[in-house]
Amino acid sequence: MNQDFVNSSKDRGRRILFGLRRLLKGKFFRNVMTVASGAAAAQAITVLFSPAIARLYGPEHFGALGVFLSMASILNPMATMGYASALVLPAEDGDARRLMKLSLSIAAVIAAALLAVLAVAREPIAGALQAPLLEPFLLFLPAMVLATGFSQVLSQWCIRKKQFQVKAKVSVIAAFLMNGGKTGAGFFFPFTGTLVMATVIGTALRGILLMRYSDFQWKKTVRSAAKQTRRSLWNTKLAKEYADFPKYFTPRRVIDSTSNNLPLLALTALFGPAEAGFYAMGRRVLQMPAQLVG
Repeated sequence: MNQDFVNSSKDRGRRILFGLRRLLKGKFFRNVMTVASGAAAAQAITVLFSPAIARLYGPEHFGALGVFLSMASILNPMATMGYASALVLPAEDGDARRLMKLSLSIAAVIAAALLAVLAVAREPIAGALQAPLLEPFLLFLPAMVLATGFSQVLSQWCIRKKQFQVKAKVSVIAAFLMNGGKTGAGFFFPFTGTLVMATVIGTALRGILLMRYSDFQWKKTVRSAAKQTRRSLWNTKLAKEYADFPKYFTPRRVIDSTSNNLPLLALTALFGPAEAGFYAMGRRVLQMPAQLVG
C-alpha cells in the first residue's frame, strides 16, 4: 500500500512537472512575460526620472497634479462606459470595430458634457478643493477623459489581436516621453500646467502609438464611420448586447476609483495642495511595486 502511494505521488509529480514545462513553453507564458517586461521597463523609467522631477517641481505643484489625476481617475472609467473592455468578446472583427466606434462616440459626448460643466463651474470647484493653481487647467479634464478613452480602445484592440509586444513597446516609449517631457520642460517651466499638460499629452500619445504600431486600420474605420448614419454609428443592437458593462462593470470601477482617490481630495480641501503633494508623492512611490505586480 505504501509502495502504491509512493508510485502515485511520483506520477503526480511527473504530471505537475510536465504541465509546468508546457506552460513555460506555451504562448500564454510568453505573452505574460512580454507584457510584464514592458510594465517593468516603464516603471523603471518612471523611477529613474522621479528624483529629477521631484527636484524641479514644488509640493504644491504635485498636490495640484494629484487633484487633477484623482478627478481624472474617477471620471476615466466612464470614458467609454465600459464598452472598450468588451472589445475582446465579439467573434467578428466587424462587430469589434463597431464597438470601438460606439466607445469613442460615448467618450466624445462625455468629454463635451464635462467641458460645458467646467466652463461654468471650474472656479467654485477649485475653490472648494483649495487648489487655485489648478483652476485654469481643469479645462484639460475633458481632453484627459477623451485621451483615456482613445487609449483604452486601442489597448483592448491590441489584446484582441494578441499584439502584446506592441503593448509592451508602447508602454516603454510612452513612459519615457511623458517623464522626459516633464523633466525637460521643468527646467524652463516648473509649474502645475507643465505637469498637467505633459500628463494629458502623454496619455494621448500612448493611444497614437498603439494605433501606429498595431494593425488597426484607422483610415478605413474613419471612412466607413463617415458613411454610416448617426443611428448605425451608435449601434443600439451592440449597445444592448453588451449592456452589462455599463450596468455593472463601470459603476464598480467608479466606486473603486473614488474610494482610492478620495483621501487626496479630502487632504487638499482640508489642508491645501502642498500637504496633499507630499501625500501624492509618497503614495506614488509606494504604489509602484503593486502596479508592477498587477
